[in-house]
Amino acid sequence: MLTDDVTHVFKTAGWAPEAAVPSGAKQHGVYLFNAEGRTVGLNGQPNTSSAETYAPVQDVAAPTQVNGRWIVTSGPALKVPAQAVSAEMWFAVQAAESPAGIPDPSIWQGAGKAPTTGWSFVNYATGMAKGTQGRDFAPNACVTGKNVPNTALDPKSSTPADVQFPAQCQVRHELSQNYFTIRKDAAGAGLDRYADDLIPGTTEKWDPDSTGLWNMVGHKFEVRNNVAGEPSTYPAVELCRTDYAADDWNGTWVSSTRAADTGAWDFGQNSKTLQKLIDWNAMHPDNQKPLCGTIYPIAEGGQAGRWRSENLSAGDFWLVETQAPNQQRSTDGKYVRDIAGVQRLSQPMQFTIWPEADGPANGQAMQGRGQLDVSNGRGGLLDRCNPGETNPETGEITKGGTVAERPTACVNPTGYLMLVKDPAPTPLPLTGGIGPWLLWGGGAAALIIASAGIIWWRVRRPVTPRHGA
Repeated sequence: MLTDDVTHVFKTAGWAPEAAVPSGAKQHGVYLFNAEGRTVGLNGQPNTSSAETYAPVQDVAAPTQVNGRWIVTSGPALKVPAQAVSAEMWFAVQAAESPAGIPDPSIWQGAGKAPTTGWSFVNYATGMAKGTQGRDFAPNACVTGKNVPNTALDPKSSTPADVQFPAQCQVRHELSQNYFTIRKDAAGAGLDRYADDLIPGTTEKWDPDSTGLWNMVGHKFEVRNNVAGEPSTYPAVELCRTDYAADDWNGTWVSSTRAADTGAWDFGQNSKTLQKLIDWNAMHPDNQKPLCGTIYPIAEGGQAGRWRSENLSAGDFWLVETQAPNQQRSTDGKYVRDIAGVQRLSQPMQFTIWPEADGPANGQAMQGRGQLDVSNGRGGLLDRCNPGETNPETGEITKGGTVAERPTACVNPTGYLMLVKDPAPTPLPLTGGIGPWLLWGGGAAALIIASAGIIWWRVRRPVTPRHGA
């Protein structure tokens, strides 16, 4: 049985069992591997088909509190076949949010508790096993109940990890720069007919409130540069291009003239250009190159259909919707339905990504720490706003958080969640013909950019148990 102490991580993150699986990670679960590195089943046989390449042999239980600590376990003890020489336990948490309510986010929502780029969080893996004769024996290191980490260390400090805990069994995570997700919502008279519908076969509504539709999917976004106060006609040059994958690239972003070559763009989820730059930096510590940005729709998991951007550098940008959504996904990501009448954003939305360093505070905006802010169109910033949390006691959307109450654009108080809204026109009667018809002028469109959508996937590789340890 494997265990993982995530107390330190839960200082500012929440359990995310439905998180989208990023490139390079495995689905939620426990995996066994043979000496060749292939996954094996509980019968010891290696998986052969591509669909079973990463087949988990067990789920990962939701974390529980044990003596004040948050502990993740691998579920009931597994009888491990002789062919398995290692095991991995994968799961995800989401920074600054608690999508499954574990833990209660109220414990870390407040001044000075929101995560900031550069903060480090550490989780600690342990294990325990029984031999064929029922005798207990432990791994060589990281023994459940014996190795207990110090989780009181400050994530902002230079030493956030317990140096007394075996280093090979701890995983340290540092918040990376400028990750955000995009969610589009919709409202307006033309969409009211959908507002109170129940998810088929359930007693749950599609939406947390009756004033609009949450979580639209099937649309497309682009991030563009700011050129003299207007959006460029091409994607932002900081987004990945095949030019940047060349070994002789000097780190200068491609000019707007060359950016018109659409065939060179490579800013999708599995950007080969971004991976090439990551590999280059790993091999050339004295000759680092900037990482280009990506923006793409999430393919699977609870956030499927939303959009995510990674590694976009600090600066002023515009968000442009190039295709309207045609479906809605439930907030838990499990159900999808067709929706007609949602329009594209009528105007591009200007936003700023601040530098990673602290900046001069301006009201709620820190003007730093990689936070987001939306322009008010007059050289200033829009006020921060409520992104639509629910009241923990009543389950109702808190004041200011419904689709109808939200302003045209805003960012939440932590600076990592941006909402944009495009109000739909009021339906108008058409004169003549056989009677009044409604001109469905489209829906209000709103989107959320959540830097809180940072997803940390954990890999567990406990030391192989040995008799007599």
